[in-house]
Formats: sequence, structure tokens, C-alpha cells
Amino acid sequence: MGVFACPNCGTEVEKKRSRAEAVCGSCGTRFRPPTLFWERSIFGFVFLILGAFFGSLAVVIVFMSQSGPVDPSVKGGAFGCSSVVGILALVCLIQGSRELIGHGKNVVRVDAEDAAVPSARNEPRRRVRRTPPLIPKERAEALVREIAEKHGAKGVLRSLGQLSPKHLANAAVRFAQAMRDDETPLAFLDVSFLKNGKAGMLLTNRGLYSSFYSRPIWLADIEDVSFARPGVDAYLGWFFLGLLYVFINGIRHFQNRLFVNDKVVFSTGNRLRFDFWVELLTVLADEAWHLEDASRGEPAQPTTVVLEITRHLSDRQTNEVRQIRDPSWGQIEQSIRDLDQDALPSLRVWAGEVEQAPALDVIGGKGQYVLRELGDGWIYYDPSQGEEEIEVSQSIPGHRYPAFYVCGDLQRVLQIVRHYYETGTPE
Repeated sequence: MGVFACPNCGTEVEKKRSRAEAVCGSCGTRFRPPTLFWERSIFGFVFLILGAFFGSLAVVIVFMSQSGPVDPSVKGGAFGCSSVVGILALVCLIQGSRELIGHGKNVVRVDAEDAAVPSARNEPRRRVRRTPPLIPKERAEALVREIAEKHGAKGVLRSLGQLSPKHLANAAVRFAQAMRDDETPLAFLDVSFLKNGKAGMLLTNRGLYSSFYSRPIWLADIEDVSFARPGVDAYLGWFFLGLLYVFINGIRHFQNRLFVNDKVVFSTGNRLRFDFWVELLTVLADEAWHLEDASRGEPAQPTTVVLEITRHLSDRQTNEVRQIRDPSWGQIEQSIRDLDQDALPSLRVWAGEVEQAPALDVIGGKGQYVLRELGDGWIYYDPSQGEEEIEVSQSIPGHRYPAFYVCGDLQRVLQIVRHYYETGTPE
């Protein structure tokens, strides 16, 4: 185990040895803590031992090739072999030193979508919790056209509004699964081998989707855009280490790269109008930010709330669902207190029309509750609890959850549901 500071709020978080990630109990930020010193020491000493072995082997090869009369061609081969072994020794020694020193072993944020990250505009930016803002189609296309004309991005101008539906469909299946029907594709950099849209970077009027990065980046969440070209170290790597250097550092190190929020979202060996992309993404991010800024303010109570109560009918082996439209808080509170894991195993609070709005599930009873937002949204998490599974419902098969997802404090449950009832958000 180890204790690390949350990269978002600075709260000390304990990371369990069996888990690669940690979650801050204060702000909910998921992050990957740096490797512990004893773990780095083991890898460091292994690399140092291998480096010493390969270095000694290189010296022995050179010494043997110089002792006594030896054919010049054999000497040349021995020198080449010792050079390769020497390079391996150097790589191992460098990597071993990096592990022992801890170079680059910083806290890595894994999931920052729900955390408030300081904005480059010197003011806190509120993260998009539900549907990110959508820049109007005409406004977004006008911005793309204006900036493309300024930078001479003729390919973007030609494809604006003319992107292949088949390529967009392939992108939606491969790496842009979060793209919605109401989004307007603005630009597409296709790097797939067959140029069929299955890899690359797709920009819409809501977000940026990239096969180089596993998650969409909403325009309103973009804090920084930059690019990097291959440096001198890349060419030295090609010269000295060749394929071995590529294997260790990856081919992208030798390519032109586009960064968004310090994440590589596009990489290519060809020329790319980086100035165009930096300005375009920055302008679109500002536009989305202003849309979100205009809607800021204290959360208002949803205009409609629907309480959905599930009752298990043991005699029929079925469930009966009852809906109460615009219930009072007293009705919701009593319904939560009535949950018993059996006849009344769960309830749901819709922050709007049923099946059209977000909803909060409350499952369990008798001092053991699981709270989660419908779909892949928020879920209650207690980092102080373990990973042993707890059955929170006897009448609904499969309702077993790790202990860190179970809330044993009824007052805390009521507090979260009351907040959701009043604001439409669990936090």
C-alpha cells in the first residue's frame, strides 16, 4: 500500500496494492499513482545487472578479437557484434538509472472528466457532467471555414459538409462511439491503411474523437492545444539504436504529434498544418466554453421528478413497478427507509421524464445501499472499504457489489438522494 496526493485537490489517498488505480474520496478523481520505490528498485537493479552483463560481454568480444592474429573480416564482425551488445548495455544502464531515480514516475490522471481542473484562462472551469455543449452547426462551420481559409487548409475546406457517410460510420464504430446523431462532423484526418475512416481524428461541433486516445475530449474541456515535431534525439535514436529504440519509445516519437490537454490525439509522418489545428481547436473550445459559461449558475430543481418503486412479488416471481409523478421529498424519504432488499429491493428517481432524463438508482436496504446514476454515470464510492463482495438484494439476482460501492450510512444516502431530487445531480 501507499499514500499519494490527489492530482486535483491534493487530498491524501491510499492506494491498495491489488489495484493499479486510486480514486479520491473528496473529488472523485481517478488517477494512477507512481510506482513505489521498492518496486522501481527491483526493476532498476535487474536492468543494471543486465547492463553490466552486456557491457562485460562487449569488452570480452573486443578483447578476444584483438588477441593474436585474427582475420580482418573476423575483427570487423566482432567489432560490429560488440557495438550491438554495447548499445544493449547502454540502454539497460540508462533504463535502470531511470527506474532508481524515478524519472517520469509522476501521478497520472486517469479520469478527469468529473473533476474541476484549473483553466488556462486563470479561472476555475466547471466540468461538463451530462451532455457537453453543442456549438450550433452554422456557427461551427463558419469558424472552421474562416480559420481554414486563413491557414490555407484547402483539404478541410473541400471536405467541410462533404465527409463520406461510410467513413463516418466506420469511425463511429471504431473510435467515436460516443458521437451522437445531433453532432455535425467538421473535419476528419484519416490515417487508416485503406483510407476507410477506421483510424484517425474526427472533429465535431461537440468534441474531438481520436483513435490515438481512448476517450472523447469535449470542446468545452479543452485546456491546451500544442504540437511537437521530431527532435534531434529522435534522429539520434534512429542512428544509434534503430529498431530497438523504436521498440522502447514507440514510433510516434519520430512523428509529428498533435496534443490536446497533454494527450496525443493525432500522429503522422506527413506534414500537417498544425497552426490551423491549434487555432481551430482553441477557438472551438472557447466557443463551447462560452456556451457553458452562459448556462452557469446554481443548479435548479428539475421541472419534473418521477419516483419509480420496484416491488418484488414472490408468488409470481415477477416485479411490479409503480411510478409517482412529482412526489414530495417526504414520499421519497419514506420509500428509501422502506427498502428491505427483498420485497422492496430498489427505487429510481428520474430527474425529468421517464426514459428521457437522467435517473438515480438506490438498491438494497437494511443499512446496505448502492447508489448509481443510470447508465455509465456517477456511482457512490468509499475508498476506505475493501473489495469483498456484498449482496445488497436478495430478490434481484446478480446484485452483488464490492464493499467500496456500498454505503452503510442511511443519512448519507438520504443526503445524496435529496440533493439529486433538488438539483438533478448526485454531487
